[in-house]
Amino acid sequence: MTEVVKQDWMDDDIYELANGEEKARKSTKARGEGSGKKALVAIKAQHPLTPEGNPGAEYEARLERALRVKNELEAEGLQVVFMTTGGIHQGCDTTTLAEAGKNWLVSHGVPAESVVTRPVVYSGNDEDLQAAELMRSDENFKELHVVMSVGQCFRTILLYDLLGWQPTLHPITFLEEKPHHSAVCEMWGPWGAHDAFRNVNQIGEETNKIRCRHIEEANR
Repeated sequence: MTEVVKQDWMDDDIYELANGEEKARKSTKARGEGSGKKALVAIKAQHPLTPEGNPGAEYEARLERALRVKNELEAEGLQVVFMTTGGIHQGCDTTTLAEAGKNWLVSHGVPAESVVTRPVVYSGNDEDLQAAELMRSDENFKELHVVMSVGQCFRTILLYDLLGWQPTLHPITFLEEKPHHSAVCEMWGPWGAHDAFRNVNQIGEETNKIRCRHIEEANR
């Protein structure tokens, strides 16, 4: 029997999402109360890289935040594993976003074996799917943390609800130039949370469109 009350403004799709949110909360709480000793810090990548294959300013800001999160988690006695993601994008045709993120972390003192890379990833949804799969595959992971642009928060938390997790979010407010993610577009755009999360199949379709667009741009 569900503990979620169906409010007057909810249609059936929204009510199903609300129930999924509560299930995700319970499963995440149960994992946190388990005996696991590891925490996954998934860092959402951002193009473009520099021509030399280094992270750009927006990506570097997320990596810097990830290191601060690592320090906090290690102080709690957790072993931190990072996940970096992303393939070849505009800006550098020799280094993947995943490799650039790993290289940056290693250059800042992170052991290479503590970084899991997922280079065959071309959208934020892909990143979340990969992190959720790693959490499912290893019950030694006690906590899931996600570092991202503040504009990605809506989509991220809603998709993770569908995937059965409620991660701790660490959003970056990037003001030095126009950020690559707009909260408005992520919420109401044709790929956005407002409509896509009423239809799980639409999420997959829109994710594939984004993936194909990035691959095409990288091959130009």
